[in-house]
Amino acid sequence: RPESGTIWARGSRLLKTEDKSIAHARDSDLLNNLANLYGDLGDHPRAIEMHQRALRIREQVFGDEHPVVAQSLNNLAIEHNRPGSRERSVAEHRRALAIRERTLGPTHHTVGASHLNLASVLLLLGDYEAAQSHSERALELFETTLGRDHPHVSLAMQGLGNVLMLRGSLGEAKALYERGLARMEQRGGGEHVDVAEMLYSLGMVNLELGELSAAERNLQRAQRTHAAALGDSHASVGMDLKGLASVAYRRGETERARGLVERSIALLEPDEGETRHLADARFLLARCLRDAEPGSARARVLAEQALAEFRKDPVSAAKKIAEAEAWLALG
Repeated sequence: RPESGTIWARGSRLLKTEDKSIAHARDSDLLNNLANLYGDLGDHPRAIEMHQRALRIREQVFGDEHPVVAQSLNNLAIEHNRPGSRERSVAEHRRALAIRERTLGPTHHTVGASHLNLASVLLLLGDYEAAQSHSERALELFETTLGRDHPHVSLAMQGLGNVLMLRGSLGEAKALYERGLARMEQRGGGEHVDVAEMLYSLGMVNLELGELSAAERNLQRAQRTHAAALGDSHASVGMDLKGLASVAYRRGETERARGLVERSIALLEPDEGETRHLADARFLLARCLRDAEPGSARARVLAEQALAEFRKDPVSAAKKIAEAEAWLALG
């Protein structure tokens, strides 16, 4: 971020002050920006600390019922959306949603954002019915308040598609991804990160449906778009490579799959925020290695590493846990 140097300098002065009861709105804004920088660097405990300080200041200055308090709660909830703290994330999202509904009205577009954010956490907790309900409400609000062509509508389509995919409604999920992608492309955002994310989602549902050519085409385009927007070494490129490796493995192209997933792991390992995707990649590599060399010691180590990560999120990773345990039981 080009402004990060200024934020660090001002933030350092603020954190060193002897006055621990700072109560200025501008200081809460600075703490919020500082928290975002810590989050970008992967220092999530520090990011949470900064967001909590910003929340306390905003509650002192504006009271408990104010949109900026809801914003701080939303930021905290996003940071808490990790294994072991997702219930806390849900509580913070629910409080933010309630504040926005009371202060801005139930049809405000930020209420839609709260519904969508809450749905994403509920999905990971395995509450698919509630996640779908909140996703549908977000899509309805965005279309009503912002118009059918607004970028938020496409994001809500993707969120709802993610829920439907995990519920097994693959055809419906695919249709939503395709509609969302078409609207993004109509707005001329063909090289935007959001387009790459939609292409990745579409490619993965293609894979689940057995549409391997379509999956490869969409994942390759996602990879090119992510690389153009974020650089060749970004973790998102690693996710795309993992998807392409899965396509190759499904086709029986084990050596090609191994090469792709090795590259994927190299990109995913440095990013602490992509541990679940890294676990998926390690388990895929383990299968490639065992297929080529039964009894491979490295394959077993990789599968055990993947299983340990899956077990940190036992609800959303239940299927993966069962697959890894069964695979390891085979020796």
